[in-house]
Amino acid sequence: MNRIMLSLLILGSVFSIASCDSLGFLQPIPSLAEREAEEYAVYRTIIGEFAIEGDDGGLCIETHTLSGVEASPDILPKLDLKLIKDYNTQNRESVPLKPELDLGIPLIPLGDFYAHSKCEFAEVCICDFQAVSRVGFNARLNKALIYWERNAPLAGRGIFFYLVKGNDGNWKIEEEFLQWIS
Repeated sequence: MNRIMLSLLILGSVFSIASCDSLGFLQPIPSLAEREAEEYAVYRTIIGEFAIEGDDGGLCIETHTLSGVEASPDILPKLDLKLIKDYNTQNRESVPLKPELDLGIPLIPLGDFYAHSKCEFAEVCICDFQAVSRVGFNARLNKALIYWERNAPLAGRGIFFYLVKGNDGNWKIEEEFLQWIS
């Protein structure tokens, strides 16, 4: 009798594990390299979407990620709490962006812009520049949350973007959550 009960218990466990795996609960944990590759794919999607080439043919960008921009369920009510938590965990500290972020246009690090620009009409040069946060992901790396800012001489805005990875492997913006505009 005990053997039959044990066999049924083992068989039930196997079916439970198989059904969880088919639902995606037992996905392998992505490596840091896989996560970084997806993070840079999200950067290319967001920055590329809003890139405006300057007079010099390049895009001014902050060379480190933004940190301390907190996401909360109050401002992002439709999003999964685990995605918001991962975003907040990733954004505790600023990290440098890698120079090989290829958007098809030259990237001008913000510090280099100020060091090399020649302004004809003003003593202080101000460029239109972008900055991004680290990316928060779900466990399957197919949903992402990122914060993006564009700062210009007289205007700016900050937006949270919720992205979903399509079957073609490309990231697509699903929803925007405007945080501020000036």
